[in-house]
Amino acid sequence: TGEVHQGVMLIRKLLAVQEDAPTDQVVETGVAPILVKCMEQTENTRLQFEASWALSNIASGSKENTMYVLQTNAVPIWVSHFSSQDPDVVEQAAWAVGNIAGEGFKCRDYCLECGALPPLLNVIVGPIADQKLAVMQNSVWALSNLCRFKPCPRLDLVVNAIPVVLQLTTSSVPEIVFDALWTLSYISDGPDRVDSIMDAGAVPIVIEMMGAQQTRCHMPSLRTIGNVIAGSDRQTQVALNAGALHKLRGLLDPRCARGLRKEAMWAVSNVAAGPPAQIDLVVQAQLFPVIIQTMGAREPEVMKEAVWTAANIATNGSPQQIHFMVESGLLEKLSSTLGESNDVNVIVCLLYTSDAADEEDSVDLGGRRIIKKKKKNTIGTVIEKCMW
Repeated sequence: TGEVHQGVMLIRKLLAVQEDAPTDQVVETGVAPILVKCMEQTENTRLQFEASWALSNIASGSKENTMYVLQTNAVPIWVSHFSSQDPDVVEQAAWAVGNIAGEGFKCRDYCLECGALPPLLNVIVGPIADQKLAVMQNSVWALSNLCRFKPCPRLDLVVNAIPVVLQLTTSSVPEIVFDALWTLSYISDGPDRVDSIMDAGAVPIVIEMMGAQQTRCHMPSLRTIGNVIAGSDRQTQVALNAGALHKLRGLLDPRCARGLRKEAMWAVSNVAAGPPAQIDLVVQAQLFPVIIQTMGAREPEVMKEAVWTAANIATNGSPQQIHFMVESGLLEKLSSTLGESNDVNVIVCLLYTSDAADEEDSVDLGGRRIIKKKKKNTIGTVIEKCMW
């Protein structure tokens, strides 16, 4: 009736205020089950929309409020709303499911168990998303939350999203591309999951996005390719064949954000942990000088990744590759880094680099000479503790 509609709208407006919304007071009235009943009124989409909006506002309150809404059995109804012909109802359902899934892996798994993903994918590829941009934006954002968090969702529950997500990377709307790329990074998080995006042809597409004009796309793209490179040698080679090292070199530019440089160097360090043939590709990409330069980065987290990369090369590289690293200025950078860093982990890693290289076919990096020079200062004391 009209009175019910007006009452629900009033509740929605009360809950929609920006500050100090009376969410707890509304919950205490016991109105939530009534809102759920209103959401089921398929013959009155305006009432559905208002009730869905009001209940979504309750769910987006405290964690206790979210759990309360889950107990009302609202999520399966929101999932059913994905099949509605009313764009407003679909948009609100996507916003609600995305919010709840974004509360953590338990809420995410509950939404997946309610069958949220298949009809949500139908929304994204269907005509209703073309009627209203917010439907597409909310749906793609909800999709990303349904794939997010650790432990990762079961692969069989999310794998069908991959071809849809790849289509979304061509969108002209930056927010949609951004959320799509993060979704791929979540799905590919683990060596046993990487093949799923490789088989779909995602690797070249994502590598291209690492150099996209929209800088917000760089981190999720980098995270996905990092997942691929962190996998088996076979998986790593797929990324290398698609030109990953060239894009990684660009993201190691000192002008790039610290987080990007850290992630990019982490990816390079995983290539350096592979066989000499893959380390050769690091050489060909002219990354050795960049690695050594980054060992002097002011940001400790970036510098550590570069140091570990050098250690991996010293451990896994051929004598020729280690000699080339020395010729690129490794000794000088080792010496200056030992003199400047008080971080025990960095020192241990630097020692590991020099020792590993010294032992590799009698390649003398002069690591011990560097250590002796530093024994006179406090760093030398730390080194002695690390070694003996």
